[in-house]
Amino acid sequence: GEQVLLESGAEKNIKSRWGQTPLVEAIYAKQPHIVQELLRAQCKLMLDDPAAAMCDYASRGDVENLRILLSNRVDPNLGDYDRRTPLHLAAAEGNDRVVELLLSFSAEINIKDRWEGTPLKDAVVNGKTVVAELLRSRG
Repeated sequence: GEQVLLESGAEKNIKSRWGQTPLVEAIYAKQPHIVQELLRAQCKLMLDDPAAAMCDYASRGDVENLRILLSNRVDPNLGDYDRRTPLHLAAAEGNDRVVELLLSFSAEINIKDRWEGTPLKDAVVNGKTVVAELLRSRG
């Protein structure tokens, strides 16, 4: 389906009435094979609020979609309205796989939120000892 449309000259970065491109829709719908096809066709990743998307995926432990965003140069240190970054949220939830992924994409390990809290503090306060140890071992 999507390959035929792309080959027939369909607009790759057209926005829906909700302002989303096909690539963003495929990411939200968790359709990795379509995402890969659209990326191969050089569709652009155009997110209205990349920080919100990153924080949402980090909090839910969605490694797959986070990797897509990070691989397309979305900044791992983007913060939400309280300057809480994906690393803060992953640490608070104890998502060690997400923490590892974010660190591999140069997430700032000691970044502070609006209340001067760090990801390590979030992990400790929430009793996430595996993530706390991982963050301590990384600096």
